[in-house]
Amino acid sequence: MVSHPTSSAAVGCVPAMPRPWLPAHRKLLGKLRDPEIARRAKVHKSTVSHARRKLGIPSSFSRRRNLGDVSRKEVLAMVRARARAGKSMRGWPEDDWSLINLCHYHFGGWYQAVDAAGLKPMGTPSSAATRPPPRRPLTNDLLRGKKSIASLERLTGVRNATIRRRRALIGVVRDERRRVDPWLEPVRHLLGKLSDPEVARRAGVSPTSVKTVRNRLGIAPMPQRSHATKSGVRERLAALPAGKLRKLLAGLDQMDEAIVRARYILAPPMTLAEIGRWLGISKQAVRKREMRAITKTTALMRVPRA
Repeated sequence: MVSHPTSSAAVGCVPAMPRPWLPAHRKLLGKLRDPEIARRAKVHKSTVSHARRKLGIPSSFSRRRNLGDVSRKEVLAMVRARARAGKSMRGWPEDDWSLINLCHYHFGGWYQAVDAAGLKPMGTPSSAATRPPPRRPLTNDLLRGKKSIASLERLTGVRNATIRRRRALIGVVRDERRRVDPWLEPVRHLLGKLSDPEVARRAGVSPTSVKTVRNRLGIAPMPQRSHATKSGVRERLAALPAGKLRKLLAGLDQMDEAIVRARYILAPPMTLAEIGRWLGISKQAVRKREMRAITKTTALMRVPRA
């Protein structure tokens, strides 16, 4: 009968599992990323990480937080290693964005880094990769100049609130709000009283322009006329004999009949919100039921339109 070791001493004598991949890739530990070594050794990346930590080899990549922590020489080595691995060198290496950022930081672009590594870039860059121009200091001459606050913000990188405050300290106060559109004054009194398309037709501009200016001025749009008073259904129902009207409404659902009576027979008509509170349903549900009931009612009416 085979006995199994149970004591801690017996367990400690169990030899470690062999790592046949380690001798051939040991020199890469800490120099390349663990997933890259795992891909070459055809093992799981956790296996590589465990072996590296057990050997006391730190990862040079885990400590790096800034692009400047990686030297230009290391970046060139990474580019050459990519070429030796047979990976595509055409265009940006979209499978390794950290390498892309390093190439842009040290060389201005991927193609420039490939060329600096002594390799021939495949393809051509879509545009010349250049570093952005350095930011200019915010001087008093710029503050007193004609440039707008937005232009100074793009030029110097200083926030617009800071630029405005520094201009006020030296006595430069300007109103940089956009001027009122020239078409507005003749039709300003019509905003909110007529529809936006009608105002736009009279002013010779687009309805979107009218809506934008009206919202900027805080003017509410023209209230839409209620369907209960603009469609002519109220007049047509009033022209029906009482008996035919009762027969017509009897063909509706009880709630739909109540809505039709409140909207098209009562004077003045109840609003959708009032009917919703009365029946305990939403205003949208009242509108939906109203349209369905009126469609059915007008289809059954045989009275000609006035």
